[in-house]
Amino acid sequence: MAAAKQPDADPFDLLCHVAFNAPLRTRRERAEVLRREQKGFFDGYGPKAHQVLNDILEKYIDYGVAQFQIPEILKVPPSPSAAL
Repeated sequence: MAAAKQPDADPFDLLCHVAFNAPLRTRRERAEVLRREQKGFFDGYGPKAHQVLNDILEKYIDYGVAQFQIPEILKVPPSPSAAL
């Protein structure tokens, strides 16, 4: 979103900003709002699932949705005990 001088903005937020004069948020701001406002959703999962959700959010913050390839992002490396 370099055209809006906000390279870390989500394309959805850019469209809302242009169309409705909504605040232009970065992907990090959007993720933090999600974590804060949907805390109960995240807390409903165990530690491992919670970590996966946080990892996905961090990937969104870093790369945005255009870089998401769901089959690739969900690949889990084999555990060391699986080789035994």
